[in-house]
Amino acid sequence: MKRNLKIILSFFIAAAFFLCGCQKNIDVFVPDAGQLNGPDTTWYGSVSDAMPVTALRNSLALETFKKDIVIGTNKDTVTTTNGLTCIFPAGNYLSTGNVAVTGKISSEVLLLRKKGDMIRMNRPTLSNNRLLISTAEVFVRLKDTQNITLAPATLLNLRIADPGSIANNIAFFAGEELSNGSFNWAENNDPTNNFINATTTPLQVTTNKLRWTSIANIFDTTGLIRNVLRVSLPSNYTNANTMVYAVFRDLRSVVNLTADISAKKFTSIKLPDGKAVTVIVISHQANDYYSATASITTGASTNVLSVTPVKNSLANINALLDNL
Repeated sequence: MKRNLKIILSFFIAAAFFLCGCQKNIDVFVPDAGQLNGPDTTWYGSVSDAMPVTALRNSLALETFKKDIVIGTNKDTVTTTNGLTCIFPAGNYLSTGNVAVTGKISSEVLLLRKKGDMIRMNRPTLSNNRLLISTAEVFVRLKDTQNITLAPATLLNLRIADPGSIANNIAFFAGEELSNGSFNWAENNDPTNNFINATTTPLQVTTNKLRWTSIANIFDTTGLIRNVLRVSLPSNYTNANTMVYAVFRDLRSVVNLTADISAKKFTSIKLPDGKAVTVIVISHQANDYYSATASITTGASTNVLSVTPVKNSLANINALLDNL
C-alpha cells in the first residue's frame, strides 16, 4: 500500500513539473498600460488612410455647420456663428453627369480664421511653396445623395464679418486637394467669376467654386534671407503617426513640415529669417497622443531643431491649438 502511494505521489509531482514547464512556453508578455507596443519607425513614401496620422487628423477636425437649403428660383442663405454668410443664388446646380438639381439639399460650411483651426483641418497657408498671410479660409459643400456643383454662370456670394486689416495685395485662392493627401492654395485663374470686394464691411467674395477657397496675400520675400527649418524627433515619430507645423506668431500664417524620408526629419519650405515661430508637434501612437512645442526665431542657427514630445491628452492638445 505504501509503495502504491509513493508511485501515485511521484506521478503527481512529475505532472506538476511538466505543467509548469509548459506554462513557461505559453506565457505572453503584456506591456504595461500606456506603453508603445512595437513602435513603427518606418517612414513612408505616401500616407494611407489606415495610418495613425490620418486618425489623428480626424480626431482634431472641426465639425462643419450644416443646414438644409432650397435652391432653384430663389436665393437661400446660411450664416454661421463665427461670421460667415453664404448666399446661394437662384441658378443652375448640377449633380453627377451635369443633371440639374432643384429643391431641398444639404449645405455644409466652415470658416477658418484661427491658426490652430488651420492645423486642425490641415490647411496651411502656402501657395506653390510661397508663404501666404491668411484673412480667411472657407469651405462650402452642397449635396443630396451625391455632391453638387455650381454651373459656371451661378456665382456664390460669401460675406466675412470683421476680416481685420486688409492688405493691398489681397487675392482669391482656390484649394487644390491633391491625390497624395497634400494641399495647395492655387492662384486665381478665373478672375471674371472669382473676385473680392475688399472695400465693404463685411468683406465680400464672389466665386463659382465650392469646397475650399481662401482670401490671403502673398508674403513678399524679395531681398529677404530665407532658410529651411528641419525638425528631428525620436525614431518612433514618423510621417505615419506625426504632424509638424511652424506657426508664425506675428502673422496669420501656418506652414506644414513635410517628410524628408531619407533624412528621417520633417522639413519646411524656405522661411524668412528673423521671424518668431512656434513649432508644433502632434503624434498619435497606439491609443495615446503626444505633443511638443518649441519657440524659435527662424534663421540658419535654428536650421535643425531636436524635439522630444511627451504624452498628452487630446483635450490639452485642443486647448493648445485654441491659443495659437
